[in-house]
Amino acid sequence: MVGDASSLMVPQVRARHMQGLIADLSRLPPEDRAAILSAISSRTLEGIGAGTLFGWVPFSFDVECSRAVARHLGPQRAHDFFRSQILGAVETSLLAGFVQGAMRLAGTDPRRHLPLLGRGYDLLFRACGRLTARYEPPSSGVIELRGLPPEAMEDDYWIGSVASSFCGLSELIGFDTRVVVSNLSARECAVTLVATWQARGTTKPR
Repeated sequence: MVGDASSLMVPQVRARHMQGLIADLSRLPPEDRAAILSAISSRTLEGIGAGTLFGWVPFSFDVECSRAVARHLGPQRAHDFFRSQILGAVETSLLAGFVQGAMRLAGTDPRRHLPLLGRGYDLLFRACGRLTARYEPPSSGVIELRGLPPEAMEDDYWIGSVASSFCGLSELIGFDTRVVVSNLSARECAVTLVATWQARGTTKPR
């Protein structure tokens, strides 16, 4: 699905982002990779594979793949997978320019990176609501996602993958971060996450 006028209001995710997720399954033991792929429909796998470099595919593909990964790997291994996935994604042509610009603008100060998260979200998702983030002293950020597609609220898996991705992003600037859900409203299709960080090499946030 590549962006004609009729698709602009359909929740979508970048095909390249999803192709990266499928490729990253090869980092897992073969039995894990096979089990996860078997839990993803052939329609979704074919749609992801057919996507163009900067094209879009249905957001439901991301939800389905996140669910398959998380259900099979369990909480900790799924967290590690999604944290590592975003670290690989920022090196692709889709995100590399944005990340390099953010590093020049905000340096290694996580407070200055928070307002930029919404721009990164818009690079990956379309018609999937809005992300805003603000600093809360002394070392926390409040991240709000509003107007999410209803399928994002069906279970905790997609939201968990997003939280893990934020943890991965903080590693780029030398911080360990814990991200937790502080509020979730299925009726309003909104979620609030709180990120708490510490410089790497110090006591990790609890």
